[in-house]
Order: sequence, then C-alpha cells, then structure tokens
Amino acid sequence: MRFLARVLLGAFLGLVTLGGLHFAITRWWISGIAGALVGVLGFLLTFFVWTADRPDVGYEQVLFDGANSAVSVILAVILVAGGFGISLAGKSSTPQDPAVVEMNAQHDKLTRIYNDVTASKLDAVSLRSARADVQAAQASLAKLPTSERLALLTKAAAAEVTSLDEYEKCGTKLCQNATLALLDAKGPLNKYAG
Repeated sequence: MRFLARVLLGAFLGLVTLGGLHFAITRWWISGIAGALVGVLGFLLTFFVWTADRPDVGYEQVLFDGANSAVSVILAVILVAGGFGISLAGKSSTPQDPAVVEMNAQHDKLTRIYNDVTASKLDAVSLRSARADVQAAQASLAKLPTSERLALLTKAAAAEVTSLDEYEKCGTKLCQNATLALLDAKGPLNKYAG
C-alpha cells in the first residue's frame, strides 16, 4: 500500500508540474522533462519517509532496487510523453486564424529583408527583389482586418521601403540614412515577435 501511495504521489506531482509549466512555457519538452524530474524525485524522496528503514522486515531497503528503478523510468517516460501529447492536442484543437498566419508569413519576410540590409547582402538585383517583396507584403497586409499587430507590420514595411531607397542611394551599401530607417523597422518587428 505504501509503495502504491508513493507511485501515486510521484505521478500527481509530475502531472501538476507538467500542466503548470505547459501553460506557462508552452514548450512541450521543457514541461515534459520538468514534470518527469519532479515526479521521479517525488516518488524517490518518499522512500525515505516510508520505507527506508523497515525493522519489521529485518533489513534496510535499497533506494535503487528493481521496483524503484522500474517505476522511476516508467514515470519519466509517461510524463515526457504526456508533455508531447498535450502539445499535439493543443495544436490540433486550435486552428489558426488565416489573418494571423498571413501576418506571421509577412513578418518572416520583412525580418529576412531587414537582416539582409543590415548585413549589406543586397546587390542591385537582390535589391529589386527585396523591394518587390516589401511591396507585396504591403499589398497583402492592406487586405487584412485592422489590428494592433497589423499596425506594427505596416510600420515596419514602410520603414523598410525608406531604408531600401537609402540603401540604393548609397550605392547598395549600408550607410547612415539606411541604418536610421532600419531602426524604425526594428522596433515594430521585435515587438510583433515578442
């Protein structure tokens, strides 16, 4: 009976940790590993409370005997798998809004262009391509319903247009004016991602 109580206590502690961290962190492997560690530690530490010394049996129990080791491994596997399962269930049950999917795609595109300009990677050909990508992003964003996050992307795209113009004026090099325009794009892009 004591052994079963120890198993149930370890499982309970692991599940509480797993559930709490899943909603706080949202990364299944972190919540799964933390839940497994807490569950296994809860199970093993109760050994010292209930069964470490059992004079009535006539010998001292060993912490990592076969039964304790097997339950520890099983608890760890179940709790990590539980973290993965919760993550899958959450993804499948909440379909994403198409506007959010589109904004995320445009954010990725604008961030890539920002990084290319910052690293001075654009030559005359890729500069034209980047300009077309920003214009396409602006056109796509203009079709979406108004929101605070959309305003961030719209502001970043406008700043990138200015930055690309300045970049071209500087002979496809990063210069002070292009850098200043990029600063206007950096804040909204980071805020959107945050």
